[in-house]
Amino acid sequence: MGLGRTASLGVDPAAMLCDAVAMRSSAHVALSALGVAFAACDAAVTDAPPPAPSVTIAPAEVCADGPTVFGIDVSKWQGTIDWRQVAADGVKYAIIRISDGPNVLDGKFVANWAGALEHGIPRGSYQFFRQDEDPVVQADIVIDYHQRYGLGELPPVIDVESTDGADSATMVRNIRAWLDRVEAALGVQPIIYTGRYFWNGNVDSTAFSDYPLWHAQYTGAACPNIAAAWSRWTLWQYSSTGTVAGISGGVDMNRFNGTEAELLAMVGEPRCRETPDVAVCDGEGIGTCDDRGRYGVTPCPTGSRCTDGPLCVDVRCEAGGGPDASFCLDDATRADCAGGVLTAGTCAAGARCFDPPGEPAPGCVPARCLGETGLVDGAWCVDSETREVCAGGALTQTPCPSGSRCEAGLCGEVTEPQEPPTPSSGAPLATARHELRGSIRVVEVSGCNGGTSPMTWLAWLGALVVGGTRRWRAKAR
Repeated sequence: MGLGRTASLGVDPAAMLCDAVAMRSSAHVALSALGVAFAACDAAVTDAPPPAPSVTIAPAEVCADGPTVFGIDVSKWQGTIDWRQVAADGVKYAIIRISDGPNVLDGKFVANWAGALEHGIPRGSYQFFRQDEDPVVQADIVIDYHQRYGLGELPPVIDVESTDGADSATMVRNIRAWLDRVEAALGVQPIIYTGRYFWNGNVDSTAFSDYPLWHAQYTGAACPNIAAAWSRWTLWQYSSTGTVAGISGGVDMNRFNGTEAELLAMVGEPRCRETPDVAVCDGEGIGTCDDRGRYGVTPCPTGSRCTDGPLCVDVRCEAGGGPDASFCLDDATRADCAGGVLTAGTCAAGARCFDPPGEPAPGCVPARCLGETGLVDGAWCVDSETREVCAGGALTQTPCPSGSRCEAGLCGEVTEPQEPPTPSSGAPLATARHELRGSIRVVEVSGCNGGTSPMTWLAWLGALVVGGTRRWRAKAR
């Protein structure tokens, strides 16, 4: 790369391109190749000047959002690189050339790609884009290299700094074809490398402003002047004459606009490339990939943890039976879980939460309908005029009819107490047991003697214990 060194300082783009070629040629190219390079430059200088840009020139300076991260970009012109020394010198990423157009493959790419990886330096790739060559063929070279050698930790870059005789409409069409092809195949949004004057004066388009910008401008200023199509830069190539341990001669120096974590998040983890719809428990949250292939973790709410699904489940739901369970949180609180989210409801005064075994859901039950071992079905008198009944955990209270009173849980007519029959002299009294079975009270009498019939005993019991007229079923022994 070399476009931004003079272009963004206001030099005529054609003369700027020749200056870039001359500088790189003088440093790295054999004398036999210089004639070709300068011949190309002579032709470029004789071209008509580019039309005035129709876009509005961006503000004078666009500064970084905050901290920046230092990195380099390299090609075969840096020769054999000692990546161990590069890593030790504080380089945080390296962007490595794949090719110049479709016909000149960079012979150092494979070694540089492997060397940077071996020493833990995050990598990106770039291709010097030729406007007079098929953009799809050029894109397929980038795709093929990454399918063979792996996608880097940073997105691939299209290096846009040469018109190759193309007009603005052609360049826009070619750039779009390359970007669409690479993004569809690799699943990441590429970066566009260019300079302010080149873009404004030649490409002259705002169609790519949603793509990350790698701005080229060699200056000692604190903030660069970027092309009008962008309001922010992602990378800034600020020098071509930097010095880094492990590299002979000058090297391009860059700043990333953000933190190291944000730099790596541009591509994300390999799992996003392999399974774009991945969703997994990751620590205290759920890890997913966004539509740009970037991986991130959404923390679970406080008091929840990630479980299979993945799903953030309230730990109380987990203890109570699962993400969709209902249970008694305590004596006075019913809990309902839906999708791992717990909603608690407090029982009314005088009621307790009861979770019967084998039942689908708990409920708030009046405390008077609960015994030590569970629900109690029965009837009793609240007072002489009011009867209360528990049935299936439901409590009802009804007044006795006029002229009756509540005794032993039943409303009956008021009767005079009766004396029990007297058994024969010396014989034991009969014994009786009675219980309510549904709407029928069953009374069992045993031990009747002395000529006293069971029904006599029943009549007495009915008047004394129950009162009123009821349906009776008697069993005598």
